[in-house]
Amino acid sequence: SGFIADSCFRKRLKLFLIIAYALGSIVLFVLLLILPSPWKSDQSLIIINEDSSNLYKTVILNVLIGLYGFLIGGTSAAGYELLAEVSFPVTEGTSSTALVFMNNVSCLIFVGIGNWVNTTWETFLSLIMMILSIIALFFIKEEYKRK
Repeated sequence: SGFIADSCFRKRLKLFLIIAYALGSIVLFVLLLILPSPWKSDQSLIIINEDSSNLYKTVILNVLIGLYGFLIGGTSAAGYELLAEVSFPVTEGTSSTALVFMNNVSCLIFVGIGNWVNTTWETFLSLIMMILSIIALFFIKEEYKRK
C-alpha cells in the first residue's frame, strides 16, 4: 500500500487513510456477519452455507482477514508520515512515540474489555474503533510543513 500512497496520494495521506479505513470497515462488517456475533443464537457462519466444506470456509475467512490486514496494517507507515507532517516542528521520534504510547494504552483497554465481555463482541468493537478512527481523521488539518 506504500506504493499506492506514494503514486496516487502524494500530499493527500489523509484521503488515503480515510479510504483504506472505510474499506477496512466494510471488510470488518462482512466479517461481523459471517463470524459468531452477539446478535445470533447459534455460533455458525450465516453467510457461508452450513453444507459448505471447511476448506471453502477457511479460504473465505483467510481472504477477508488478509484483505483487512493489507488495508489496515499496510497503512501504518502512512499514518506515521501524516503524523510527522501535521506535528512539525516536533521531531518525528517524539510524535511517533506519542502515537505508539496511545496505541498501547488503547490496546491495553481493548484487552481488558475482552476479559469482561464475550469474544463474540471483538469484531463489533473493532468495527466501532474503525469508525471512530475515520471520524477522527476528518478533524485533522492536513498541512505539509516539512521540506
